[in-house]
Amino acid sequence: MPWPGIRKSGRPTLDRRKYDGTGRLKHPCPLPAGDPDLLREGPLKWGRGWLAVSKPTGISLHNDPGHDLLSAMAQYVETHGELAEAMGYDAGFGIHLPHRLDKETSGIVIMACAEAAHRWISRQFEEKRVVKEYNAIVHGDLAIPQGALWGEWAWPLSKTAGGRSNPAGTGKKVHCLTRYRSLCHSPRYTLIACEPVTGRMHQIRRHARMAGHAVVGDARYGTPQSIRHLKSMGFSRLALHAASITLVLPETASPATLASPGLPVEMIRLMEQDLAGKQAGDGVIG
Repeated sequence: MPWPGIRKSGRPTLDRRKYDGTGRLKHPCPLPAGDPDLLREGPLKWGRGWLAVSKPTGISLHNDPGHDLLSAMAQYVETHGELAEAMGYDAGFGIHLPHRLDKETSGIVIMACAEAAHRWISRQFEEKRVVKEYNAIVHGDLAIPQGALWGEWAWPLSKTAGGRSNPAGTGKKVHCLTRYRSLCHSPRYTLIACEPVTGRMHQIRRHARMAGHAVVGDARYGTPQSIRHLKSMGFSRLALHAASITLVLPETASPATLASPGLPVEMIRLMEQDLAGKQAGDGVIG
């Protein structure tokens, strides 16, 4: 699991054995690697009426029938009869998504394969009782306030997403809050853990841009110069990964955390290369 620990509330705790006095990890990039093969490995976890999978980057959740995540999981479940029966899979209902994850973002996704489970999970998302944790690599040296374990971005955002020149968006803006913690640093980048307490579209990406630390590989909010530099180094994805979801699962009474297997290999490799000083260039800022 990619967190030092989880309180009963679902929020991470800090393991003093792994952190120094500034809140930084003692060993760079400690998160394990984890890249899924959906049709070979199937769901990470499952229960009556639900399943959790680790989505690769570049795959749509539901907008590309036959090639999206829903199609892949439906194919897997329908060809594994014993699993479908144990999960209570309702073929008439199919598989539905109680939440969203951008196509460019990888990581943990929970799905429902029965109507009652879908209502149960969806209600928690609607009532904002689900804790979602992400890992991201951002440009530059991002620090947190002295003496704090978490920093906060609290800029108001509009409902519709903006772009790199106006990430806050146009029209009416509402309060938005993102919590973040720096995990490790390289000469050009910072690996962070972050939690979107509110849920605006592209909230982490927009807040990171407004903070002057755009998410690495973000073609929408980063600079064209940074994207060209990253592609020249063989890095062509958004460095944002959904690490865990904490919620009360169907037919249970206490919160549980569903975690992805680890940080995508490309993200780990980018940090390791930069730490080793193997990248060329003069430090492109996003």
